[in-house]
Amino acid sequence: MKKKRFGQISMEYILIFSMILMIFIPTLYLFRTYAVESNEKIIQQRISQLAKEIIDTGRELYYFGPPSKSVIQLEMPPQILSMGIISLDTSEGKREHIIVFNIEVLGGNSTLFFNSDYPIAALDEKYNTIKQGNECGESLNVKECKEILLNPICQCYSSSDFNKGIKNFKLKAIKGSKCHSFDNTCMIIDEVSDELT
Repeated sequence: MKKKRFGQISMEYILIFSMILMIFIPTLYLFRTYAVESNEKIIQQRISQLAKEIIDTGRELYYFGPPSKSVIQLEMPPQILSMGIISLDTSEGKREHIIVFNIEVLGGNSTLFFNSDYPIAALDEKYNTIKQGNECGESLNVKECKEILLNPICQCYSSSDFNKGIKNFKLKAIKGSKCHSFDNTCMIIDEVSDELT
């Protein structure tokens, strides 16, 4: 009789343990999924704030005109895979200027676009490491860089310009051939952290 009793108790323990697992495992999965999605939203929000600060500061300097310039300090998150600037023709005959970030997310890569309402261009005055054309389009994972009808100008920053940490970006209003605008005036965005140290 006692052996049957122990068998019944161990069977009850197994049932209780399996019920706990049936509740715990889905709860753990839901919590993990929520945490990952929240983290991705936080990263996208941080990058959105970076782009907004670059665009807002640049707008102010652009309207002051050349030779206005400023250096802003930005903290770059580690999830940025590539960063660049694209200029393309629109169907209205105007030129569109976009800051692009390609970031790493759980499901792969995601590309974030931030439109500028004034002409912008990438420049590395010290090392001239800005990549252009198809090489840049593949790095940014942007199909518009390959669309010949859009007359794209794609410029990418080197990885040292956007890797994790605090970076200093110089924004400078210039007039000249480096600008892709109707009046040859634009904002040049250059990462200058190593020049300031």
